[in-house]
Amino acid sequence: MNPYSRYEPQAALGSMTLPVEEPGPPAHEMFERALGVLRPLRAVISPCVVKLWLGCRLADFPVLIREDRPPRPMWLIAAGGARCARHPWTTGDERFERSEEPDLSDDVLRSWFRAAVDGQSCSDPGHAVTLFQVTCDGAAARVYDEDALGGTGTAVVETPAGPVDVPITRDGGHAWLGSGAPAALLTPPLTLTVAFDHLALFTNFSVDWSRWSTPGTGEHAALERALRDVVRQGWLPDEDPRSPFVLRP
Repeated sequence: MNPYSRYEPQAALGSMTLPVEEPGPPAHEMFERALGVLRPLRAVISPCVVKLWLGCRLADFPVLIREDRPPRPMWLIAAGGARCARHPWTTGDERFERSEEPDLSDDVLRSWFRAAVDGQSCSDPGHAVTLFQVTCDGAAARVYDEDALGGTGTAVVETPAGPVDVPITRDGGHAWLGSGAPAALLTPPLTLTVAFDHLALFTNFSVDWSRWSTPGTGEHAALERALRDVVRQGWLPDEDPRSPFVLRP
């Protein structure tokens, strides 16, 4: 039987930019824009781990000050629900402030971000705490072409070390890949980063499994639809002619 997917790190890369108006939105509005990126992508992935780095910016101008940061800048939240149980991508550096919730809904992430920012300040009174970077680098992925699974209850993924079986978890009426995935799969099908720098937010994504990067599959079509929804929010996609995704009308 042919493998359901191939493990191909960085098989497709993409980036988008969202200009930030002066004097720059407060931290919680920055995070809302990051949630706006994740929201349409929930049709493709279910976040299992989200990592946050806080930074400092000029209070009256949207530019990051890398020499300053709040005293507790690194935060991690993991999901403990069925889709993410025993998930191999939920680890993190011990320097992170860690917490866990059954699932990582928008409301859960919003409350988590508020708790991370509240009471923190920068060393310079002319600086303000801001979102520096937030990543979703651990996620369960929704299966769209279930016929390609072969009815075995697992998905066969081809890796440089040979084929591995990834368990299928059924939750919310859909099949998901992620829970109990073998260590040979170092990254999930899609990883996502939203970061702030000079006058803009930047979204970078990496598609690491071929089923999501290859046109003609249900998984690729779902991801392309979600990325187009992000573009409709005002994000400007890069114009890489090698991209397997058509993001503009």
